Amino acid sequence: MHLHTCGHVHTCTHTHTHTHTHCRRRRRRCRCHCTAGVKLVLPALLKGLEDKVWRTKQGSVQLLGSMSHCAPKQLGSCLPTIVPRISDVLNDPHPKVQAAANEALREVSMGWSR
Repeated sequence: MHLHTCGHVHTCTHTHTHTHTHCRRRRRRCRCHCTAGVKLVLPALLKGLEDKVWRTKQGSVQLLGSMSHCAPKQLGSCLPTIVPRISDVLNDPHPKVQAAANEALREVSMGWSR
């Protein structure tokens, strides 16, 4: 299982551009490997939503939203847990976290409606 890859979302808090690019690649790779393991990765991503570092929150909420494209059926059973948590992040003081949460909710609703 590629769960260790998803754990890197919590370490993507540096301000260097090359680090952000690296983290985006890791998130993309994680997204592809998480199709069968939504319930395995979900606790780590939900924990990331509680982190004090805004980039960790942003990365976690982005992954939650993008997973709906890869695993809408697996994600469906988790929606009662995911949607309220993403909705809570809409109130985050950082505008980029708020925007990511808004986009994640849109993605989850689009993924579920397929």
